[in-house]
Amino acid sequence: MRRNRTKSKLAKEMSRTHEKCKYVPTKDEIMYWFNIINREIFKNDLPQFRKIEVRRRHGCWGECIGDTHKKTGRYSDLSLNHYQKSKKHFIETLIHEMVHHYQWIHENTMTHGETFFAWKPKLAKYNVTLTA
Repeated sequence: MRRNRTKSKLAKEMSRTHEKCKYVPTKDEIMYWFNIINREIFKNDLPQFRKIEVRRRHGCWGECIGDTHKKTGRYSDLSLNHYQKSKKHFIETLIHEMVHHYQWIHENTMTHGETFFAWKPKLAKYNVTLTA
C-alpha cells in the first residue's frame, strides 16, 4: 500500500518543526532554495538574481534591489542578513524577496501593496507566512 507523499520539497521543509536558533545561510543554499521556490511557486518565471550577498543587515532580514540596464533590461540584486532566526525564517525571507523580485521584473514596482499580498493564498498552501 502506498502512502500519500508530498512532491513539494518546499512544503516538506516548511512543515518541519524548526527550532528558534540562529541559522546561517550560504550563497549555495540560497541558490538551492531559489531554484526550488522558482520552480514550485513561480513556475520558473524568475531570472536568477544578478548578485547575491550575505552580510550584516541593519533593521531588516533581507533586501531586493531592482534596477534596469539599458541593454539587458530589468534585474534584481539580493542581500540577506548573515544570520536568520531559523531555517524556516530564512526560506520565508527568501520568498518575501523573491516576490519583490517578481514585482520588479513583471510589474515595474516593489511594494507591500496589493500585488505583494496577492501571493499570500498561494504561499499558505506551502505553509509559508508572507508578511510585510
